Amino acid sequence: LGRAAAVAPRSRPRPDWEKDRAYCVCMGPRLAVSPQQLRVLVPPLVATSYKGSSGKVGVVGGCFEYTGAPFYAALTALKLGADLSHVFCDEAAAVPIKSYSPELIVHGCLRGAPEVDLAEVARQADEVSKWFPALTALVVGPGLGRDATMQAVAALLLERAVRASLPCVIDADGLRCVLERPSLVRGARWAVLTPNKPEYGRLAGALSGDAAL
Repeated sequence: LGRAAAVAPRSRPRPDWEKDRAYCVCMGPRLAVSPQQLRVLVPPLVATSYKGSSGKVGVVGGCFEYTGAPFYAALTALKLGADLSHVFCDEAAAVPIKSYSPELIVHGCLRGAPEVDLAEVARQADEVSKWFPALTALVVGPGLGRDATMQAVAALLLERAVRASLPCVIDADGLRCVLERPSLVRGARWAVLTPNKPEYGRLAGALSGDAAL
């Protein structure tokens, strides 16, 4: 006390255009898509907008151990402009995910089990795919885990989504479905895979001879 402390002055927040320019300069030729181009993907707010007109996203994932990943995936969709985000998760994950945010619509309609019962797999998939007409995109994999039944349900949902031409993003443990059954997305126009480096290595190694993928 009594001594003067030197405090660095706070810098003023930079306008968005300055941040964008600085980011582009920093990234240089490595930046394949500019922030200006990315803005085209964010739906504009107009007077004729209504709930759902800017997109409705469904996220399939979330087991007892992993509740954060589907939450962040669904919430990010809202932050980027989607109007509604549904999470289809294991019943044990539903309450935690609901408690994270009131903005998400959470369906605890999945049931993990080590033994795969095909009738039960179809029943659980029906609980999700009945929402397909109300969705504009489906994300499969965040927090899905490696439970055999959950994996089987995810694979069946991917098959149905591709058949229905519902755009899909396949991430995390959802990529195991593709790793085991490349035919799920072979030729699909609206399927995007988002592997990290180890996941990409496994996919590239397993599918290196699959030129038709």
